[in-house]
Amino acid sequence: GPVARAWHAAGDVMRTSFAATLASAPLVAYHFGLLSIVSVLANVGIAFVLAPLMMGALGALAIDVVAPVVGAGVMAGLVEPLAGWVLWVVETMGAPRWAALEVPPFHPYWIVAYYAVWLAVWRRIPRPAVGARA
Repeated sequence: GPVARAWHAAGDVMRTSFAATLASAPLVAYHFGLLSIVSVLANVGIAFVLAPLMMGALGALAIDVVAPVVGAGVMAGLVEPLAGWVLWVVETMGAPRWAALEVPPFHPYWIVAYYAVWLAVWRRIPRPAVGARA
């Protein structure tokens, strides 16, 4: 049913967010000196609004060419609240001092080593065909 699909979708977003966090962690740590603890959960909170946010912004831009008032209405009625949600989630989840760990400076060669290890252990995971039942 719809609840089971929502839980399944949230699980997919969590796994994707976790993979993205692992993939970007060394670059973020190197440039900002921080490792986020809450990024996986924060990404789940914003992932579902990103597609309507982007499509709304692009649609408003296209509409603005022929009907500026309507384009502004789409921005104010759809894009602004969704962008406000993203900002609220990021500020709320990232505000606590424990939300990110400080990382001491390190040589960028460690980033190369990190990705080399991941490439060495990476293996393709077969996925069922679209529409196939597990």
